[in-house]
Amino acid sequence: MKRKRICIALITMILLLTILVPYPAVNSVFAVENTYSDAVDDLSKDESFSMSYYPQGDKADKEKYYSLQLIQIAESVGNELFVYIYQPSGQAESLRASYISLSTNPQEDIKPNMYKLTYLNSNDTIFKYVVSGFKVSSAEVRYYTIIEILRPYIDGVDERSESDNIINHVEFPVKRQYRYSVINDKLSVQVTDIETIDITEKWVGFCRYPDGWTINGIHLNACDAHFVAFDTDKSIDKLISADVFYTYQTYYRDDTFGKIIFGELIDSDPPITVKGENVSYTGDGWWAGTYEWNRIESVDEFKAREERNDVYVRDIFDHTIETKLTKETLEQNLDGKKWVLRFLETNYNYARIPPVPGLENVSGEYITTSYTIVSNVSILRLEFWTDGHYYNLGVVDNMQQGDMEPDNEVNQTVSVNPERLNNLFKKVLMIILTILLIIILVPVLPYVIKFIVWVITFPFKLIAKAIKSIKEKRKK
Repeated sequence: MKRKRICIALITMILLLTILVPYPAVNSVFAVENTYSDAVDDLSKDESFSMSYYPQGDKADKEKYYSLQLIQIAESVGNELFVYIYQPSGQAESLRASYISLSTNPQEDIKPNMYKLTYLNSNDTIFKYVVSGFKVSSAEVRYYTIIEILRPYIDGVDERSESDNIINHVEFPVKRQYRYSVINDKLSVQVTDIETIDITEKWVGFCRYPDGWTINGIHLNACDAHFVAFDTDKSIDKLISADVFYTYQTYYRDDTFGKIIFGELIDSDPPITVKGENVSYTGDGWWAGTYEWNRIESVDEFKAREERNDVYVRDIFDHTIETKLTKETLEQNLDGKKWVLRFLETNYNYARIPPVPGLENVSGEYITTSYTIVSNVSILRLEFWTDGHYYNLGVVDNMQQGDMEPDNEVNQTVSVNPERLNNLFKKVLMIILTILLIIILVPVLPYVIKFIVWVITFPFKLIAKAIKSIKEKRKK
């Protein structure tokens, strides 16, 4: 009877839990996706719109077939920003736009950011996207200054980089400003073309500067100083500032256990603004060197700064740190570039430790490497002077990344300085002789002290004796 009551109680509890605990909404994602109206239906609200303007492309014309062309943008009642793009490849290819370079400031005060585009739906060659993470402002006048839209690089379609770089995303110029305002209780949209500056040559890389030495096996820490070298379709006499977008992720490799871990891919939000300030880096290891550079450098300044031979005085040693760019960097990668933006520093760590007792799985040395991978590097804005005229322009540029190898070489040597060694030898010799003299004098030191005291006090004793004699004569 008791066993029966327990079974009934358990069954009742299970039934209650089944009724009270809610299940997740299985088709909630589809519900959200279906709330967005069709791309062509949206554009058809404009009487001037016609699908005949956006025909299916010819695959033989690869440049146009795989291109992106901005048709229109629109604000939603939910304060989202929609982007409508003509893609001549239509439904034949799984082509998707990826980013949009957009400023909410007018062109004279442009300040672009790079936003991801999320695909919503498409109809024939018309594709509808929403600008991810963007919220429409409540201001009475709103600006959408669009410099470019991008899509992922397609191997075999897009031109490859002529260097060791990888092109991540390909750019398609827009160069348009949309001004939204309310006139007589009606929404007014004014569209104007804007001036931009285009990147014509580009190369992404980094220089690695070691921290110094440690005594725990071989443990190398270093600073990876990332840069982008470039040229433009407009002459630049003096570069004042720039905005650079990039993504980054951590990388960890354990050679002993064969483990590789990639961190989350993160966008630089907001983009980093580079100005002409001086930067220095000194590691925290033994005998670390000091490295200096400017955020903005001409290519010639960059080459000169990275060809250095610094000598540090370390007691009797001369510590020489020689830094130079690789041959490939000098002869190929910097060719045709005019300016260098040094926009980011990240940590590098390499550890090689002898076998650790208790770790039976470790055979031989324990080796780990970790650093930060920087990719999707894109210049968004350039502020500069040319021929006495000031410019602050949005930039048409792709996204690309360098390889994982540093573009400089650092060699360190330690040598004994003969002059300082000779001076040190003399000082040590004097100390040794002084100690030996003290050791020799220790047995006779009490007598020597007594003699010195007697010599010092003897004149006073004579004076005292003479005074005493004079006093005795006067008494007589």
